[in-house]
Amino acid sequence: MSTMFVFEPFDSTNCKIQRWLERLEIAFKIHRVTEEDKRDYLLHYMGSTTYDVLCNKLKNANPQTKSFTEIVSILQEHFNPNPLEILENFKFASRKQRENESLCEYLMDLEKLAQSCNFGDYLDKALRNQFVFGLQNRAIQSRLLEVRDLTLDKAKDIAFGMEMSNRGTDEIQGAVSTYSVQHIVGASKKKSKVPSTQRKGTCYRCGNEDHLADKCRHQRTEKKSNVKLKSYCNSVINVLGEIVVKAKIDNVEIYLPLLVTESERNPLLGRNWMKTINLNLNELLNANSEVSYCFTDKSITNFTLERILNKYPTIFSPGIGKIEGLEASLSLRKGAKPVFVKARPVAFAVRDA
Repeated sequence: MSTMFVFEPFDSTNCKIQRWLERLEIAFKIHRVTEEDKRDYLLHYMGSTTYDVLCNKLKNANPQTKSFTEIVSILQEHFNPNPLEILENFKFASRKQRENESLCEYLMDLEKLAQSCNFGDYLDKALRNQFVFGLQNRAIQSRLLEVRDLTLDKAKDIAFGMEMSNRGTDEIQGAVSTYSVQHIVGASKKKSKVPSTQRKGTCYRCGNEDHLADKCRHQRTEKKSNVKLKSYCNSVINVLGEIVVKAKIDNVEIYLPLLVTESERNPLLGRNWMKTINLNLNELLNANSEVSYCFTDKSITNFTLERILNKYPTIFSPGIGKIEGLEASLSLRKGAKPVFVKARPVAFAVRDA
């Protein structure tokens, strides 16, 4: 056995206990450490912090009275407890590519998180799905979504290839030669004013060609609209008219059409508005907001609750309620016989004390 056996102590912040023990076993084979000596080497090279943890776990027992296998089991139970599968699945599903993170690093972290998710035969599909869903580059994501029968290997080849191509394009564009500026000739600041009656163009408000929108007398008037709207439930929404309004987004003023309806609901942003203002729906849907502080006035809450209870006394009264002013019919087959069904148990939280 070689006398130059050196091994770094275990550090739980930088390494998993299982990986450290595997490397220690490899060192035992290299230096031909016998089974009888493995325990002593383990106690020596685990480090003072880990040794204290072991002693605390053994309480009054001496670590030298335990076998190598027993000590390994105690360390694994402490430093690598069985994770909650549902929590690990949540972490996996929440993992998305970070800013300036390469696709290789992103996929490696997904594979690391998947080890505790117990995916089984579904592992490759789960990795493929989360890899595609969490991509930051929308062009790569769109390309992968177009591929039929996409596998994890296909997704890696396409995504890594596009990433390398984008990186190469950036390097080429960044290497374009630059020239020094010797002289700048600025345009004259004087502008000749053209009377509004002589200015040519078409008014986007009324469609006439004899004036522009800033001189239009229909600036604040509605006009009829032939747009037909339907809700998600396929019910018709009556459109009263249409007006062009000036919207201000990030200090930029844009003129957009606004439909006026009979429905007394919250205003909705149409697809034409979303396209014009370049609204990123992916960022909006994936945005995570946190509540740092919440203040509740108990007196206001109690007042609101009391008002609701007083307004609907029949709903909150004890016993079985009754609906008035409603007729119902029950259709039964001929010769149908009643069937006894046991009453459903009442939850403990709502049972009478």
